[in-house]
Amino acid sequence: MPKAEAPEALNLTLALTAKEATHGATLEVVVPVYRRCPKCGGTGGDWFFPCSCRDRQGLVEEDTVVRVPIPPQVEDGEVLEVSLRDLGIYNLYLRLHLFVAD
Repeated sequence: MPKAEAPEALNLTLALTAKEATHGATLEVVVPVYRRCPKCGGTGGDWFFPCSCRDRQGLVEEDTVVRVPIPPQVEDGEVLEVSLRDLGIYNLYLRLHLFVAD
């Protein structure tokens, strides 16, 4: 049985205002997600003609908004990790490095 692949982090730095850090907030992060092309069903083409999807790989890229709840009383330098499983992404997660602006 093959060993399961450990998920990798996508590192992002998020700037928070002092008010957001103190009271909490919900921030939106845009994540590119690749899905099967609706035209070719993910095959990259039909019998004789290639599809116009991404490099004819049967994928289309969509920007998806992930709403990230920031709890109250976070401090500068704190790190939050957010799963992307709800988007069908199991091999990556968001690692958010929080920066509190003055």
